[in-house]
Amino acid sequence: MRHVTAPPATRALSQAELGALHAVQLGMLLEIDAACRQLGIRYQLAAGTLLGAVRHGGFIPWDDDLDIAMLRPDYERFVAEAPRLLGGRYVLQTCHSDPAFAALFAKLWRTDSAFPEIGAFGSLGRCGVFVDIFPFDNVGPGLGWGQRWGQVWGRVHLRAMLALKRAAALARHAQRGRVRADRPAWQRWLGPLVWPVLACLPDRVWLVLQDRVARMFRRATDGPVACLVQLPLDRRKAERLVRPRAEFVVLSALRFEGHLFPVPQDWDKTLTRLYGDYRQWPRMEDRHPSHPLSAFRLPDTPKGG
Repeated sequence: MRHVTAPPATRALSQAELGALHAVQLGMLLEIDAACRQLGIRYQLAAGTLLGAVRHGGFIPWDDDLDIAMLRPDYERFVAEAPRLLGGRYVLQTCHSDPAFAALFAKLWRTDSAFPEIGAFGSLGRCGVFVDIFPFDNVGPGLGWGQRWGQVWGRVHLRAMLALKRAAALARHAQRGRVRADRPAWQRWLGPLVWPVLACLPDRVWLVLQDRVARMFRRATDGPVACLVQLPLDRRKAERLVRPRAEFVVLSALRFEGHLFPVPQDWDKTLTRLYGDYRQWPRMEDRHPSHPLSAFRLPDTPKGG
């Protein structure tokens, strides 16, 4: 008889634990901010952390993570130089430093804590309390090629990345490439045919290919940018998330838990692009942490908490 391993039980966080988690994450953000200032690296609050700063003046009450973003050159400098400033209680994890880390952004996590995510890939599931750090890459070669050709190459680049991400998702498809019934007929027909070929490629190969496509125009110094490594698979949604470079160059500051941190000067446009009517709170049933955990331990608390 085949042995079936039961999935780990989910560790739910209480409001008190969420508050204590936020205090640790805020301390991490302050240390990141100090390191970035020392290194001359530009970063900004991103995603739900930016939303929290605008709508709540700090953490979204039910949120359990913290996100920052950088242009690719700043991201690469941070990955290379920040660990020596942050000290031994931090690990900065990327797919290059840890082959089991199946993501193309970075996680900075504290070694004296436990925050293992259920269902995460590889070492991603064994990390402690963390901050996600997302690189933003050039979408095209820059406007120096001319406005029209820059836009053409930008669309080609974006769609190439989306095609690669879809192929990688199909390769890991649990139903052997079967596509939902509401998708076009050609996709439903093609999915099961190409799945055996795509599934032969290891996850590492897909990561390398996506990384190289994302960096294709890394030398561009103008034109739009996007977090290519985290694009949604829907083309219209992906195109909406392309951002003017000015949003990373012209920065302002907002208070987050009583401290000033950098944000895009036109943060309203950034949040509207991400969330639509971002000032509208979600339904009560949707107000919960987004990471299912198998354990939880903050720094300076007994193991096994």
